Amino acid sequence: MRRPKPNEQTEWWVKKQVREILDIAGWTTWMPTAGIFGASGVSDFLAIKAPKLFMAIETKYASTVTAPQFKFLASVHGAGHYALLVDETNVAELKALLFNLPTRLANDSVFMKWREQEPSEKP
Repeated sequence: MRRPKPNEQTEWWVKKQVREILDIAGWTTWMPTAGIFGASGVSDFLAIKAPKLFMAIETKYASTVTAPQFKFLASVHGAGHYALLVDETNVAELKALLFNLPTRLANDSVFMKWREQEPSEKP
């Protein structure tokens, strides 16, 4: 019998942390629908903030992005917006990042590690 993971070792926990941080930082967010009615590869969080900031955040726990997720993040980044991968190793740094945009992101690759991954075909 497989034992369940503690709550802080799941993607659900990472998403909960990200949601709280985005709320504190004053970002307007939405989570696109997954499944048959949603577009494949769209990030877990899409966020906007005045004056003209847009951000896509993919959340993971000990995993890599899929090929469709990689393509979506690359297209957001290529359009000049923020495309982040937040996991258990950098979720604590997200709050500091959001309060220091855009200067910190330009010099900080901890959230850009999706660019170094080989996208997997598995969901």
